[in-house]
This record gives sequence, structure tokens and C-alpha cells, in this order.
Amino acid sequence: MDKYEYRDKDYNQEMQNIPYLSGCCMFIRTEVFNQVGYFDDKIFMYIEDADLTRRILGVAKTAYYPKAEVYHHFAKGSHKSLRLMWYSIHGAFIYFNKWGWFSNGRSI
Repeated sequence: MDKYEYRDKDYNQEMQNIPYLSGCCMFIRTEVFNQVGYFDDKIFMYIEDADLTRRILGVAKTAYYPKAEVYHHFAKGSHKSLRLMWYSIHGAFIYFNKWGWFSNGRSI
């Protein structure tokens, strides 16, 4: 979990090629969207941002900028609602069927 959350990184420093951008706040150039497409319509929520980030990393760089601040209320909806949990599981099946079920040594 520490590696996934980048706990070994200095969050006060800019970083590039972040493997998983949170969908709660993204700034994406129009030309990048035009190259990779938009969010996958088959994935309703919870892992659609990981899918989009993977496609973006194929054509562009991603970045983390520490001076930008966004507040996102993390409600853990999928922990409290069977419907939201289903969306999470359904999205994960689509994601892993698209990108593979087993690690090939690469980050996300």
C-alpha cells in the first residue's frame, strides 16, 4: 500500500509520470483527449480514472503539482452501498479484462 500511495515520495516536490491520477480533479489537454479518447463508457465509476491515466501515459506525461489544492470528500460509498460496491466490482472486471489480471512488473 505504501508504494501505491507514493509514501516514499516527497509530496512537496513536483512529480512526473504519475501512474494513477485521481478522477476527482484532472486537467487534461484537449489534444490528449482526442488521442486517447475519453472515459470508458463501460466503466461507470471507481476505476475509470486509472484506465484513462494508463491511456494518457501512452501518449503524454502526467504530473503532480503540490501547490494546487483540491478538497475531495472521501465518503467510502462502495463500503456502505451494495449498488456502489457493484459498480466498483463491475468496473474492476472491465479494467482488468482490458489491461490484464496479473502484474507484468510495470506500475499500473
